[in-house]
Amino acid sequence: MNNSCENFITPTTTKTTTTINNITESVEELKNNFEEVKQRFYSEEEEEEEEEEKDEKQKKEERDEILKIIEHESKCILRLRILLTECEKLKRRASSLKSQVDEESSFSLIQSELIKTIEKNTEIKRLMNNNPNNKTFVINTLALKD
Repeated sequence: MNNSCENFITPTTTKTTTTINNITESVEELKNNFEEVKQRFYSEEEEEEEEEEKDEKQKKEERDEILKIIEHESKCILRLRILLTECEKLKRRASSLKSQVDEESSFSLIQSELIKTIEKNTEIKRLMNNNPNNKTFVINTLALKD
């Protein structure tokens, strides 16, 4: 019975065992190759996702920067409008003051003419009081002063 096991080993059995071993090796190799491909795929996919995230972040930063610029420009425009309104108010006030100055200047001119007239009348009264009989002298004296 010692030979009973040996009886089963035949060239076909050896060939089958070799084939099974080859298939097992091939399966292991395929499995390893699959793992490598899987790693590459996921690695590339992760890189693409990281690149997309980076692009999105950059776009968001650019949008945020543009929004900050727009906000700053809006504030500047608002300030300019306020300043323009203040300038218009100052312009109206200056115009009003100019009118008032013109009126005061006109009043001052009238006032100075009035003072001159009063001074002439006072001079006439003084001269007439000093020379009540000689009206020609008073008139000639006043004519020389003008």
